[in-house]
Amino acid sequence: MTKQKSNPPHGGNMLRSSTPKHWPWREKKMGNYGTDSEVIREALREKQLRRNEINALRAKLIAAELSIEQSGWVKESPQEMLESFKEKARQDDKLVNGRL
Repeated sequence: MTKQKSNPPHGGNMLRSSTPKHWPWREKKMGNYGTDSEVIREALREKQLRRNEINALRAKLIAAELSIEQSGWVKESPQEMLESFKEKARQDDKLVNGRL
């Protein structure tokens, strides 16, 4: 006999909220909301909050992507990086005759 898998309350999609889709109606039954319209307004507010969070993250990702396209991962040129390494080596007395 095969064992059946039970479906998680979030429908298996971890990218969405882990709260089941029917939570507002359960809250109404518990007396936390007086009318169906209050439940619907609350659900819409929650959806808007999630949408705002997603849009904010999307904007940050786009800005980071543009920054990398414009200036690369590092802001120093290879020559500037080499000079910086050599200077650090000089300070640590590890540079001999201009070589590391």
